[in-house]
Amino acid sequence: MARNLTAQTRTETGKNSNNRLREKGMIPVVMYSHGTSEMLQVNKREFGSVFGKRISESVIVDLDVTGKEKCHVFVKDFQCDPVTDEVIHLDFYKITAGEKIKTTVPVEFKGNPIGVRASGGVFEQVDRMLHVECLPSELPELITIDVTDLNINEAIHVKDIKGPSSMKVLLDPEHVVAHVTTMRAEEAPAEAAAAPAAVAAPAAPEAKKEGSSKK
Repeated sequence: MARNLTAQTRTETGKNSNNRLREKGMIPVVMYSHGTSEMLQVNKREFGSVFGKRISESVIVDLDVTGKEKCHVFVKDFQCDPVTDEVIHLDFYKITAGEKIKTTVPVEFKGNPIGVRASGGVFEQVDRMLHVECLPSELPELITIDVTDLNINEAIHVKDIKGPSSMKVLLDPEHVVAHVTTMRAEEAPAEAAAAPAAVAAPAAPEAKKEGSSKK
């Protein structure tokens, strides 16, 4: 389900112009589509209300650009202030109707694997995001995988992931996304401290040098 956001076109570009926009509570945006780009701006508060604290490429936005037709976009990239962590720049990608898009989707694992609760195994999540190709209308915001029945030494592979008919995970089908392994063997106890080195035998006293004594 698309989320709604309004935007306005902007003509001024450059560092100073962008800083003035930010002082007014706006975020500079560049919207890309098949080699073309368009300069926009969105309200920081409105954008925050749409995405909250997590910005994801898997969220389709119904963008209403003042004076133009609405379009569908997703966030392709963004920049944050290193001090305040506020979003200071956005890159949107404009979706073409009927065309598949390539983007990333977060992965969520549900359940406690039987190999963990019954056999003392360790659950390891290999991927937290998956790169996919999908029709925009079928793009999931989150890929949820149930691992309840995953036993020890078993794995979830890309080929095991179920999703919309148009979605394809852009990884090898045999790629492991998560697995349950045996408990790591405890490290061998540290070897006993090395015995102190033998005390060297005292050196033999130097022979007295003979010399002529003056009388």
